Amino acid sequence: MKELKNWLFPGIALVVFGSLLAALLLEMESVSLEMMMGVLAYSLAMTVMFISIRPKLVEPSHGLPSLYAVHGALAIVLTLSAIIHQLMYFDDFQGLAEFSLTSWAGFFGVLGFTVATLTGMFGLSSTFISKSRRLLRLKNQVFNREISLWLHRLAAIGSLGAYLHLLSFGFLRSNTLFIGLASLYALIGIGGYFVYKLSLLKLPRYEITAIKRPTPTLFSLEFTPKNGQLMTYEPGQYVFVRLKNSSLPAESHPFSISSAPNDGANKLEVMIKKSGDFTNRLDELKVGDVATLEGPYGHFLDKDTKHSQVAMVLLAGGIGATPILSILRQQMKEASNRPIDLVWALAYKEDLMLLDELEAMKVKNPNFNYHFIFSDEEVAGYPFGFVTGEYLATIGLEEAYSQSRFFICGPPPMMNAVKGVLAKNGVVDERIHIEEFGF
Repeated sequence: MKELKNWLFPGIALVVFGSLLAALLLEMESVSLEMMMGVLAYSLAMTVMFISIRPKLVEPSHGLPSLYAVHGALAIVLTLSAIIHQLMYFDDFQGLAEFSLTSWAGFFGVLGFTVATLTGMFGLSSTFISKSRRLLRLKNQVFNREISLWLHRLAAIGSLGAYLHLLSFGFLRSNTLFIGLASLYALIGIGGYFVYKLSLLKLPRYEITAIKRPTPTLFSLEFTPKNGQLMTYEPGQYVFVRLKNSSLPAESHPFSISSAPNDGANKLEVMIKKSGDFTNRLDELKVGDVATLEGPYGHFLDKDTKHSQVAMVLLAGGIGATPILSILRQQMKEASNRPIDLVWALAYKEDLMLLDELEAMKVKNPNFNYHFIFSDEEVAGYPFGFVTGEYLATIGLEEAYSQSRFFICGPPPMMNAVKGVLAKNGVVDERIHIEEFGF
């Protein structure tokens, strides 16, 4: 089923390509390879632009990480198609003097696609670098997200340039069906993108009403709506935060919600760890700063699990506990007595937190247990190492493989290792829930 979902937007791109190609063939005996590559690039560009608006109709069933993975793959094919198309028409550098204004639009469109794709792969997303710790470290510590986002937006300029490039050819302008379809797709792709950007200006505003420091490197921010209306969200979801009057950059950043929904407090809490160029400046935040929250996004906790009493094993790595805490707090709010085990992998003793709250949860639900393990520092009273099959056996979770539902969130190496343990012990995909937004 997951594989079929991933083919939705490639299928849409093929439909767009096929319709444009058919419109050409209705008035032409044949279409050259270079023209086909150009039409393919245009079709992919409009599809990629549509995905970039985070379409609400498909996000709940696909999830943004999957949508962005498809977005990235299509962008790579788009860029290669555009480059091939350009090279086929480009004889030599002397031909530059003969470029018309709209031909230059096509040329800079290709350049825009190339820059946007590269910044998306290495500056914004972890999809293509998740297997490399060195590249992940570079992404988190070196690449500036704000600059990468602005460069990534060149895709919109590239798409507009591609549309103007089509209009530069008289034989295409005279093909009413082709231009009509191309304009319709541009309206949906490019027009939808700019409408989405304008809609962000109208998002409800929230005020930071509390800033807590559970650990030396962790911030807990409490947001209260300025108009009194808190967004509706599910446990385990996340929002994109845009600061409006802070000294920090105003670009959006995704953060998981750690509070339980509908707790009656009319506030929303996110936890953020210092780990990059933006988060390292969190000390500059102050109570009273205003932000907009876009979302919520994500579907970490499925409805079947939420409304049943099936046993749950929550596997968290570091700050990856944030959406898991939201799920756990929601369960406690609903006075659930279902079996729940929290396995929380931390690096250092200073990362240890919320012990009082977890102990209170044990009193409220006798079937709840929590387990800490440290990987980089030996801490008295706690095991040292990683979350392995042997470790899960020592804390009595061997039987969970056959009946529990597993929820995993943490650094990619931790999640990959845990997924391997579960697969080795026969846990089917339907009982494994993963939150791995890496954008």
